[in-house]
Amino acid sequence: MHRMTPVRTSTLVLALFVATSTALSAQARFGVKGGAALANMYGDAVGNVDLRKGLTGGLFVEIPTSSALSIQVEGLYTQKGAVETALIDLGGGVTLAEGTWEYDYVDVAGLLKGTFGSGSTRISIYGGPVFSVLMSAKAVGEGEEADIQDLTKSNDIGGALGVSLEFSGGFLIDVRYSAGTTAFDEPPLDQIYARQHNVISAMIGFVAGG
Repeated sequence: MHRMTPVRTSTLVLALFVATSTALSAQARFGVKGGAALANMYGDAVGNVDLRKGLTGGLFVEIPTSSALSIQVEGLYTQKGAVETALIDLGGGVTLAEGTWEYDYVDVAGLLKGTFGSGSTRISIYGGPVFSVLMSAKAVGEGEEADIQDLTKSNDIGGALGVSLEFSGGFLIDVRYSAGTTAFDEPPLDQIYARQHNVISAMIGFVAGG
């Protein structure tokens, strides 16, 4: 299966930002944010898993469509996966001791955002689709590590819902829940698992312009 390299992915994300902001550059707002990602997996035969504590962060552009509505396009690097509290089964009789499923993605999101309030504090509620490109995939056990990128689908499609608070000066706090909508395992892992990602993220950031 054809896979997108990190360089190609970064180029595509940059092109998306440019394409969505050029026409309305005078009104667009640009920002950066980052923070913690609490990742887990759900679906059939997930196994005994706990949260993987990782990081997320990147850039975004917000383009207003009215006084209360806007479209926000994001490119975030997000660490997903889960901590396995039983043996990690890689198929074909290959197992690792309990450890961590480590999946790292670039998430490109297109979000519809409604903003309320005025003055020094504004609250926004948003949601929309997320297209994810796999950057790396590993199963890490006690003293062992297996590259499982070839056993993982190169793309994932999901959605995100969240809320953000913006304060005077452009400082913001963003909390969201995101989840994949398709199983991400390739053969032979798909014969064992039918797993999908879900992540709770909390970020701080800064936005300017508009």
